[in-house]
Amino acid sequence: MPLKLAHVRGAAWALAVIGAAVGAIVAGRGQAQSAPPSVVGACSIDAISAGKAEFPVVPVGARLMVDGWATDTMARPGRDVFVHVLNERGVVVASVRRASTVIRPDVAMAFKAPGLEKSGFHVEIPTQGLAPGKYELMVESRQEDLHAACRPGTTMYLK
Repeated sequence: MPLKLAHVRGAAWALAVIGAAVGAIVAGRGQAQSAPPSVVGACSIDAISAGKAEFPVVPVGARLMVDGWATDTMARPGRDVFVHVLNERGVVVASVRRASTVIRPDVAMAFKAPGLEKSGFHVEIPTQGLAPGKYELMVESRQEDLHAACRPGTTMYLK
């Protein structure tokens, strides 16, 4: 998948969401812990389910397949990468940790950082229990010393 630099976006207000969510969603354990500093990172969501990530409609109860890449401000791939599902109020309603690393030479070349070849991710998000409606996806890249959040503007609709 070619890198689209237009997708390399982040929003400062994502930090507030991540800051609140990190304490509740640490490594999927739901235990409150102090978190490292948060920054806006760079990311892209390249594909959702079987199609391109532009306003996809997903049936309620389906497993959402998400592919993309994420990095922090120091051009490091995340040790852990999470994809968060936010409702229309910006509240995290689901979070999934990266299931597998996807090799992305296009990202490494674009950033001129060979280590970013391992910045790709694939996650599967179960949607059962989520109400029909509009949701946004947010990507978080975690290191020991830093959490980088990115909102690539990817919207999905559960119907």
